[in-house]
Amino acid sequence: MRAAERRRRWAVALLVAVASVLAALAGALALHALLTGHDTTNGRRGGSRTVTGTTSHAAHRAPVRPAPDNTPAGTRQPR
Repeated sequence: MRAAERRRRWAVALLVAVASVLAALAGALALHALLTGHDTTNGRRGGSRTVTGTTSHAAHRAPVRPAPDNTPAGTRQPR
C-alpha cells in the first residue's frame, strides 16, 4: 500500500472518529437538557410554562397609583 493512500485512509478514519464523538456529545447534552428540564428554545429553566400560575412581566412594572375618588380605579394619573 502506498504512503499517500495510508494517509488518506487515516484521515478518513480520524474524520469519522471525530464526527462520532461530536454526535455522541450532542446526544448526551440533548438528553441531559431533556432530563433536567432545560428549555433551549427560550433559555428558561423548567420547560415551557403556561400563562396561568406564572409571574408575568407586568408584575415587574411600576405600581399603579391609587385613583382619586372621581376617577375609575386602577387608571394611571399624569405626572
